[in-house]
Amino acid sequence: MIHLLVLFVLSKPCKATPISAEEAKALVLEVPNARASIKERGATLDAEIEMPLPDGWFFRVYATNSTSPSNLIGYYVVNNRTAAVTDESGEPPNKPVTSKRLKTRQKALLRKHC
Repeated sequence: MIHLLVLFVLSKPCKATPISAEEAKALVLEVPNARASIKERGATLDAEIEMPLPDGWFFRVYATNSTSPSNLIGYYVVNNRTAAVTDESGEPPNKPVTSKRLKTRQKALLRKHC
């Protein structure tokens, strides 16, 4: 009986607290095409919040110290509850972004907020 109670308590779904803007920025900096772009340019990557959203943030990601005419990498949205990242600059918009490295970071953040 005690084992069943322990299993029930451990299996209850988590009511996660939202991730912070800084944590969301760290996720955006893990986006695979952004990392590849800066490596190609020999630049560093940064992001800033273009606008807060009811369920997250809209980020502009750019290369710093780049000699390219445009330092823009792209626009991304991060959901503050699920830590999901979507690419808003491509076609089609709202394309989910995934990579092994990003998934690892997302899982760690969600565990931290559970």
